[in-house]
Amino acid sequence: MLAAFLVWDRKVVKDNVAWRFISIICVVVWGMIVAVVYGFIDIDIQSLMKQLNMDIVIPLVVYLLIINTVTFILFVVDKIKAIRRSYRIREYVLLMACFLGGEIGGLLAMIVANHKIRTWYFLFGLPFLFLVHGAVFLYCHAAGIV
Repeated sequence: MLAAFLVWDRKVVKDNVAWRFISIICVVVWGMIVAVVYGFIDIDIQSLMKQLNMDIVIPLVVYLLIINTVTFILFVVDKIKAIRRSYRIREYVLLMACFLGGEIGGLLAMIVANHKIRTWYFLFGLPFLFLVHGAVFLYCHAAGIV
């Protein structure tokens, strides 16, 4: 599905950007489910309760702080540009920053700057993306990666 986007649908416009991100999230979730069903990953409660590998968690936390700060700044700058009616930051860039882990910064900017609160894929997509990222983290933890 993702290869089809790259080959046949190269033009990113406002109408299809949300569906691209939904498709990417669905492919990730589908891959996680397939890995569990076919036994590539064994998930049980005991594996979720084991100690976190701090050598991986500390850089992950630093990365998340940086990407959330950048995402927050991008949303606020876009709001300022919207007020001044100047060149805007593309929604694709905002969604990509959230997809890379900055959904908390995006949600905070939506609340603080009152920006993108009427756009359905920001309003519902960012909390859903937060849940997907949490599930991916638990999945990686159960697999022994984190």
